[in-house]
Amino acid sequence: MWKGILLGVMLGVAVTLFGICGLPAFSQVPTPKTAGTFGSETGPHLHSHSVLVEGKQQVVLVDTEQKTMAVYQIELSTGKVALKSVRKINWDLEMQSFNTNDPQPFDIQQMLQSN
Repeated sequence: MWKGILLGVMLGVAVTLFGICGLPAFSQVPTPKTAGTFGSETGPHLHSHSVLVEGKQQVVLVDTEQKTMAVYQIELSTGKVALKSVRKINWDLEMQSFNTNDPQPFDIQQMLQSN
């Protein structure tokens, strides 16, 4: 199962690199803040987001079926791809708020319900 997921993520990175940068990936400057969605109706849906960070392209892939995200960095000068982190986000998405300023979501809900 994990081999399939890893293969899917690596395929997603390759597709994202090809779609965003063209061939070869390291010879062109990618467009910052590029996002895309790909997948099939029967397979996992992957969402990608790409930004430039200090001479590197950062690609974030989110598998909405597995509720997992992975972050990759690509060195623009060499095309080297490095996996930076992987995280299950299902519990993150269950939180009402985290690291936010007032008003909190519960406070807004209370204000709306009292009117």
